[in-house]
Amino acid sequence: MAKVLLIDDEKSIRITVSEFLKEANYEVLTTAYPNEALELAHEHTFDVILTDIILPRMNGIELIRQLKEISPFSEFIVISGEPNVTTATEALRMGVFDYLPKPISSADIINVVKNAYQLKQLKDEKRRLEEENRIYREQLEQMVAERTEKLIQTNKVLEEEIIFRGIIQTELENSKEKLILVINGLPLLIAYVDKDLKILLSNTNFQKFFKSKNVHPQDNNLQDVLGSDNWQRIQNFVNEVLKGKKVRITKHFLLEDDCELLYQVQLIPHKDTKGEVKAFIFLAEDITELSALEKAHTRAQQLEALSLMAEGIANDINNILMVIFGNLSLIKPLNEHFGDISQSIKAIGQAAEKIKELTRQLLLFSWKGPGTLKNFELSEVVQRVVTLTFKNEVLQYRFKTPSEPIIIEADEVHISQAIYNLTKNILQVMQKNDVLEISLDRSRIENETFYDLTPGEYAGIHFYLAREIIKPEEMARLFDPYYRWSKNHSRLDLATVYAVIRNHKGTVFARTQAGQTSFHIFLPYKTFQEMQKTVRDVGPSIGYSHVLVMDDEEPVRDVLGQMLGLCQCEVEYAKNGDQALTLLKQRLIEQHPFDLAILDLFIPGGRGAKEIINEIRSVAPHLKILVASGFHLDNVMTDYSQYGFDGAIKKPFCQEDLMNILYNI
Repeated sequence: MAKVLLIDDEKSIRITVSEFLKEANYEVLTTAYPNEALELAHEHTFDVILTDIILPRMNGIELIRQLKEISPFSEFIVISGEPNVTTATEALRMGVFDYLPKPISSADIINVVKNAYQLKQLKDEKRRLEEENRIYREQLEQMVAERTEKLIQTNKVLEEEIIFRGIIQTELENSKEKLILVINGLPLLIAYVDKDLKILLSNTNFQKFFKSKNVHPQDNNLQDVLGSDNWQRIQNFVNEVLKGKKVRITKHFLLEDDCELLYQVQLIPHKDTKGEVKAFIFLAEDITELSALEKAHTRAQQLEALSLMAEGIANDINNILMVIFGNLSLIKPLNEHFGDISQSIKAIGQAAEKIKELTRQLLLFSWKGPGTLKNFELSEVVQRVVTLTFKNEVLQYRFKTPSEPIIIEADEVHISQAIYNLTKNILQVMQKNDVLEISLDRSRIENETFYDLTPGEYAGIHFYLAREIIKPEEMARLFDPYYRWSKNHSRLDLATVYAVIRNHKGTVFARTQAGQTSFHIFLPYKTFQEMQKTVRDVGPSIGYSHVLVMDDEEPVRDVLGQMLGLCQCEVEYAKNGDQALTLLKQRLIEQHPFDLAILDLFIPGGRGAKEIINEIRSVAPHLKILVASGFHLDNVMTDYSQYGFDGAIKKPFCQEDLMNILYNI
């Protein structure tokens, strides 16, 4: 049975939510005070902790910070009667599972706690497996070290015996051959090095990696074989092992082609009978791909959690913006009569436009497809976006046109936005003499571990800059949500690039090597015949006199009613789908039917436009119906006719937007 801690200073909330959870078979402890919550966390192990943001003597964010130190493996859920983007963002940065606004329904709280508990179970299982894996690897490494040590001891005995028996020389050579066969069969870099750094023995993997052939102790030492760059990275650790200390480190090794690979290295001392180090074993395992896969998995989990929150936040903000834009359009004709106040109204409109753009970025970041997929020529889109990005800039770029058309099936708007975001971020760190090289090609990916891509044909977009513009420590975080590459960059720009490309089953990554920085985008490629485009026949303008507006938020209903009133429309309202159907049927009986309905797509706790469209069509087949939503990327909004709607209108919209769509349906 999962154990839950509920922290809320409202007694009614504690009692209600506690009962919800107990009925769902959860063990629940409650408190109204942060200090008491900290004491309970010391005394009990909680799977899920729910806390309000506003608490006596300590806010919820600070309480979560302290509870994470006591109970780091618990999943946290924030509930608040006054939600805002700042608290939501701060909670997200702290790793909170979800952020719920009050009031909270039983279904919502039970579902969120269930999901949080399932996530905790998965994380617990992951930690258990990682611990088992660590123990296994340590045992394996110890076994390799012990066996290698045993073989070396055997060689030592043979070397001592050779003074007295010439025949032992043959046996010694045979033993060395067996040892080489064993270490050549291991997927490790192995070398046996004496205290003067002479390489006494090495396997083929070691020799191939460092490009050294026929390594012999009389003419090669470890420092020369590794090279100055690699030697500097492990020199201090070699000094430690020569003092008798076993060393285990993770380091990048640089190859001759300036490619870096991540290796886990062990340096194991070999002591003589007096306990003095006479040599050491060099063991190195390539963990580059393993490390990359772990980072990709972690990033995918973070993006999934953030995209869910971004979707909800953006939808709520668009509803609020609907009220702002609607009212601004209503008072726009009166601005000239208010003198200086018209400037304030203009400033409000400009600020709302910025919020609208940020919300659009949030929606694009949370998009999971399929969106509006179509076939288009990729090089034309890339060249157009790059040209527009560099317009009015003194900086230079060179675009290499591919030798053949590269056509993909994707959402052109989203791909264009991703290319723009990436190009804009590169442009903002370019210097006067920099030239950005852009090229496209087709590649076949055969390796399943290549940035987690499915083997097949891919279209590649490559950006090259002959200068290192990314610090090594920034590379792993470059596409993380809310990470800002430089002070001029938007926090969501590169995270949105990553989300859009991954949602198209592609990948994006950056590299820095040989004094050059490059960015690479890979998108699935397939050949096809150009699809015939169909154009919807648009009839003449139609006036509407009786309109049904369905929206769960009263301010949105009010402002939409006023906007329709300016069009001489009689407007009636419904809060949800059931009310809308009842009102529609009643007006049909009264022979005063509606000729237009504007329906909200999502109704929390009730039926929205998608759920009632078929019922409406069955009783009023000729009614013109618009679907409205602040979440623009839902399939209904991008392909409304397939769901039975005559049009779609995206919140927020102004009077002019409304008039345009009414004239065209």
